[in-house]
Amino acid sequence: MLAEHPSSGLDELAPLWGELLAHHVASAPRLGHLGEVRSADESWQFRRAEYRAWLDEPGAKILTVRDHDRLLGYAFVRVIEAAGSWKLGDRVGVLETLVVAADAGGRGLGRRRLQAVDDHCRAHGATTLRISVIDGNNAHRASSNCRRCRASSSSGERRSLRQVRAGAQP
Repeated sequence: MLAEHPSSGLDELAPLWGELLAHHVASAPRLGHLGEVRSADESWQFRRAEYRAWLDEPGAKILTVRDHDRLLGYAFVRVIEAAGSWKLGDRVGVLETLVVAADAGGRGLGRRRLQAVDDHCRAHGATTLRISVIDGNNAHRASSNCRRCRASSSSGERRSLRQVRAGAQP
């Protein structure tokens, strides 16, 4: 079941954040030159603080998917004022996090949440979604659907822009 997650329940997301961190470390070992990786708990404290601050912004939302009481994944999306060199419209969506539990992959959960992210962005006036992906994260499907551009940075992150889609995807 796909639903909006309450801001009071942020700590319920911590185990999935830890899974995502472990996946990133395994997917991009060459990023070790950037420094030591934080523990899952320490990393979560930083991310939790970012989530709290972002949730004070209009257009920020956490979308979760559950199987009964078990949390299987979540997406954190923000809609912000567009800036930069490209005419992307007045507002742009930013997909901050998209994670699915390792044992829940392959069921289309990420795709359904990505469609809900698109719907949220569109409802808040954004026609473009920015997705950042750790370079080497081949399991990340959202960036493969990007239509506008891709760029890599020395920090090992790929940024992609994707047109927000209307309606449910098959």
